[in-house]
Amino acid sequence: MNIQVEHPETCVALATVEVDETRMEEARERAFREYSKLVTVPGFRKGKAPRALVLPMLPDGAVDEHAEEIVTSIVYKALLEEANLEPYAPGSVDNVSKEEGKPLTIRFRIPLRPVITLGELDNLTARRQVAPVTDEMVQKRLDDMLDSQAVLTPSTDPAKDGDTVFADVETSIDGKVVQERRPGTFQVGTNMEEIDSVLRGASATDSVDTDITYPDDYPDPDYAGKTVRFSLFVNHVLTPKRPEATDAWVVQNKLGESLEALRQYLRAGLEAEANQTADEEVRSQLISQVVDRSKVEFPPEMLEQEINDQIASLTKDLEARGRTLDQYLASIRKSLTELREEMAMVARRRLTNGLVLSRIVQTENMYLTKKDIDDEIAAMAARRNIKPGEMRRRLREQNQMEALEDALLDRRILDFLKTKAEITEVGAKPESEK
Repeated sequence: MNIQVEHPETCVALATVEVDETRMEEARERAFREYSKLVTVPGFRKGKAPRALVLPMLPDGAVDEHAEEIVTSIVYKALLEEANLEPYAPGSVDNVSKEEGKPLTIRFRIPLRPVITLGELDNLTARRQVAPVTDEMVQKRLDDMLDSQAVLTPSTDPAKDGDTVFADVETSIDGKVVQERRPGTFQVGTNMEEIDSVLRGASATDSVDTDITYPDDYPDPDYAGKTVRFSLFVNHVLTPKRPEATDAWVVQNKLGESLEALRQYLRAGLEAEANQTADEEVRSQLISQVVDRSKVEFPPEMLEQEINDQIASLTKDLEARGRTLDQYLASIRKSLTELREEMAMVARRRLTNGLVLSRIVQTENMYLTKKDIDDEIAAMAARRNIKPGEMRRRLREQNQMEALEDALLDRRILDFLKTKAEITEVGAKPESEK
């Protein structure tokens, strides 16, 4: 084959292949044989009828089209080996040239594997600062626990943030109803601002209206580029009534022996979280330095896949909360294209970080062994006072084995980078760690 390879951008190859007539004839013969097995010619078994009888029964150009498909697959595999190309993902046909009297020419666009050049790993620096835990933070954590046990009770007061409003909703465009009344439930302060602004201060039997303008490329064509009036007819307002924080409440809910003991427990938990946050910040500082010193190149397809994964994760989270991606896009006033553009920067950084860390694992031979994983599971089991086999079963049932391995490898990378860094501790450690 006559192969020409260009690199119009990093990690992308444009490979042009001229297909000689001999190879094309072989492909045509194979295409004909495959088609002949599908055609019934009276007096002949399938696949045994003469070409002159089979061809008239096939669509015009069918054999040539299938022959091109066959030869495309064959030459693609051959060119990868001959040109020594390592694709990141399957290539695609970028162009096909079929000029009379000239060989069939096929151009493939092939995304190549990323190229990572690690920078210097020595002489890293980081500041580790543990944020102090205040009484206000402890109270906030306690308030959150009380809020979680709050009971919704009917209220005659105007709705405020945190209240739940039951209302019938009707939508219209230019005075024409597009959605008849339907029941809806709204927690004030968590909806689109246009909705929240009219629900605040509303009481039972009130009717309120608000207009929402949708972007031109909104997925629902009935709403795209239009201003929709939402009419809400309030039926009930419920306000959360939470229990009082007392020693009796603490004991009743098996949260400790007293309210003061619970506060101490919450403080210790907040201090542990502060230490974890400080460690994560150190990790971020060290990785950022290594990434900035390194050179990472990858094909556009890899970034697109990273963004697709983010969209899929967001969609799954929304569905778990009873919302759709379209509803989310409407609430933030963005199109899917705009959301993808916003995600691109974060996706690029995360992808770059992941590739650099993977190269560190490869370079420093940090791969996990079965013993590493078994030891970690045994340690987790000991902390929970259960057997390792039971711990492993729970992890598998919750689909957490991969997350466990990722966390273990991440810890190993961080420990390695710490040996290459000078870390400055800022402020004293919390009392619970002394």
